[in-house]
Amino acid sequence: MASINFNPFGENWFKKPPNPLQPINFHSFAESINPFKHQTQSDSFSSPFAAISISNPFKKIPDPDPEPQRPKPGTYKKMLEQFYWESENRPDYRHTPEVEKILNEDPLFEKKENPTQEEIEENERWMKEFRENPVVQFMARAEEIADELNEMELKANSAPYRWEDKKYWQSIPHVIGPDGRPMPRKAIRSVKESDDKFWDFAKQFFFGLWGFRQRPYPPSRPIDVAQAVGYKRLEKRYYDFIMRSGGFFYKDRIGRTRGPCELIQLKTAWGAGIIDKYTFIWGEDLDEWVPIGALYGMERAIATWEVRLGAAATAFIHKLQKGIPPWVPLKGFENKSRKQLQDEAYESKRRDMAVLEANDGVWPGITYGGNWYRERLGTFTTGPPYIEEYSQDVELLAKVRREAAERAKKKAERGKQKIEAAKRAKRPQRPDDDDDDF
Repeated sequence: MASINFNPFGENWFKKPPNPLQPINFHSFAESINPFKHQTQSDSFSSPFAAISISNPFKKIPDPDPEPQRPKPGTYKKMLEQFYWESENRPDYRHTPEVEKILNEDPLFEKKENPTQEEIEENERWMKEFRENPVVQFMARAEEIADELNEMELKANSAPYRWEDKKYWQSIPHVIGPDGRPMPRKAIRSVKESDDKFWDFAKQFFFGLWGFRQRPYPPSRPIDVAQAVGYKRLEKRYYDFIMRSGGFFYKDRIGRTRGPCELIQLKTAWGAGIIDKYTFIWGEDLDEWVPIGALYGMERAIATWEVRLGAAATAFIHKLQKGIPPWVPLKGFENKSRKQLQDEAYESKRRDMAVLEANDGVWPGITYGGNWYRERLGTFTTGPPYIEEYSQDVELLAKVRREAAERAKKKAERGKQKIEAAKRAKRPQRPDDDDDDF
């Protein structure tokens, strides 16, 4: 939605123009009504005058043109056509039979196809002995105790320090840990702990604001000062973004950096549908690119009520142009809970790992028959020339080694032939020697 198109038929500005009207060819029109022009059977049906079909007896009948033979496409032409075809018909590697088989199979036990009755009974007997093993029972009980302890810790940290942040705190799902259990988020429980968190952060942060060299954070857990201050309080304190003099930079849809932009320019871009809360942004005091929605107060400062109204109107116009009902959300803007987003992310990761497992640890290429197309090392480079020179030296060294190996092999074969010839010369000649060599 980077550009607004008010064409009622929904055509894009960059759409390929249709074929223009061909100008009238008066010469062909005159030839078509010429009574002395030789006409074939197909031309007689297409003539505007059906009664006039007299052929010119003095006009030479042209020889039929041989069928033009198009040259066969070369290697790069085939690659280009395959690239275009695979771009239009991009395969979905995450939903293939191999991936479904890997996801459905048991990670511990191998499932045998069409087992016999004896094998089924043997498996049941083995599983019964396995469950009755005291070591296995002890480990199962230890897992149950660990689950109960995890539940107790989650319940103890179910509410944050400030009561107004409780709903927001509980809407964020827990991250699944390495053991498969949700990892609890530590909640601040006392005023002293909250003050310690705040001043431990402040004595490091304020000196950075005053021009001093900022002391690095301790190597332990990060300081959760946001919980001590309050998430809603941080979201309301967005006036510093309005009063700041520096500009912001954002990433467009193809990853290029745009900017610098002041706050009013970001508001205009939001209203036009160019940026949204998922757009990555960078400012002068930010360490890394972050989405606008992940920066405290930034979305609230940009997307005020009038900006949201303009963005909704822009999206409404674009949906009408594309034939999308206005109440249907765009892709990526569905109304989903954070738990749904987390489940989708975990499922996508599982399928990605299954694709890698099915393809020997390599992600299949999007073109060239599912393989990665590689140019020679140093073919396209913007770096220093010594990279290409190094590649040429490596190729030359490989060529020398290959030629030396071939020469050594030929020399060994010649030596072997000489030895065999010498042995044959020393051996007494028999009349049936030639008959033995087959």
